[in-house]
Amino acid sequence: MKCWQIVVFLAALSSSLARAEDFKTIAGKEYKDVTVSRVEPDGIVLKTKSGISKVYFVELPKEIQERFHYNPEGAADIMKQADAALWNNQFAQGAELLNRIASEYPASPQAKTVRELRSDVRDKGASQDAPLTASEAQKLRSVMDALANIKKAYRTATPEKREAMETLLGVENLRDADNGLGSVSSSGANLQSAAQNANATATSGIEGLSPITVKLKDEILDALKMTDKLDALYKRGCTSAEFIAAATPIESVFINLHKQLPKGDPGRDLLANTFEAYQQTAVAMVANEQGRGQRPDALIGAAGVRKGMLMKVLEGNMTPNERHLYQVWLQGHP
Repeated sequence: MKCWQIVVFLAALSSSLARAEDFKTIAGKEYKDVTVSRVEPDGIVLKTKSGISKVYFVELPKEIQERFHYNPEGAADIMKQADAALWNNQFAQGAELLNRIASEYPASPQAKTVRELRSDVRDKGASQDAPLTASEAQKLRSVMDALANIKKAYRTATPEKREAMETLLGVENLRDADNGLGSVSSSGANLQSAAQNANATATSGIEGLSPITVKLKDEILDALKMTDKLDALYKRGCTSAEFIAAATPIESVFINLHKQLPKGDPGRDLLANTFEAYQQTAVAMVANEQGRGQRPDALIGAAGVRKGMLMKVLEGNMTPNERHLYQVWLQGHP
């Protein structure tokens, strides 16, 4: 831009900032006899008789946006560049571009996406306003890869597994061809859950597990930990009445969780078999107290093994020996 053009532009801008005028938003709200004190990337700051007000460009008519050289497509263009940077493993550049969106276009839909992405890759206690780092951008790329793999698996999945995946991520997210940051953001925490589940499957070498939400996984793990009380009671030498009294409320929790898992899912069967071992223990304890049979040490041991196996499956940290044990159990429970 030539020097005289810059002078003309600055003069026009200075004139816009100085004179009192009226503004009306798209929604019909009016600001009368106000002056523009400054122009920001996402809006104008107005000085009124009662104080200072900021009006975002997205709230103003197109002619006002053009007058102040607002570029609503700027954030979208930068988001496309950030997508490309992450796909090319340029994580520092990708983080820088996303941070630009948040700082230069804070009122744009893309800035909202950036804020959601920050939340997705950070712990709840971490600052959600700090700029994204290169390592966090790398995490986003991992989630993008997971999303692509999940959509690929969805296209070839059985109807039962498709239904489970749709419950987790939503039909629209799964059928959307986009695997970029916008799609990652719309899938939100549920995608994180799916990625964790996919990683667990890959780590344990187990196939056939349906995706489940983080909430459901945590509920199952909590239910399994509830049975620790049964293990402790048995070890202490409790009576069958004490054991059954403690097991009854836990049983209803297991039944409810069992209903939430898809039919044919190995995890569903293992959950049922785990508590079934505790039920059989209770029956055997009653028989032992009536003089029939020995105390069921083997049954309570089997319950503990199945419980530990399911916890390992859910957490995705099985050792080779544990994977072998799981495969042996699976062959006996097709």
